[in-house]
Amino acid sequence: MSETSDRKSAKMLSWLKNARAYLLIILTIVILRSVIADQYHVPTGSMIPTIHVGDRIFVNKMAYRLRIPLTS
Repeated sequence: MSETSDRKSAKMLSWLKNARAYLLIILTIVILRSVIADQYHVPTGSMIPTIHVGDRIFVNKMAYRLRIPLTS
């Protein structure tokens, strides 16, 4: 019976290590997209002739100052 519980705990430990790695990757992507850069899809022709409908633009968010919500 202890072998079964040892296997289960080893399996759970392995799963937690993998989950931690995936969570770290997801957190890094979220930070990059929200603070450093992002891409947007242009839905309308309001910027024609320079940007056309359906274009994707890459925005450098570091060009703007970093704002923390609910602070002045």
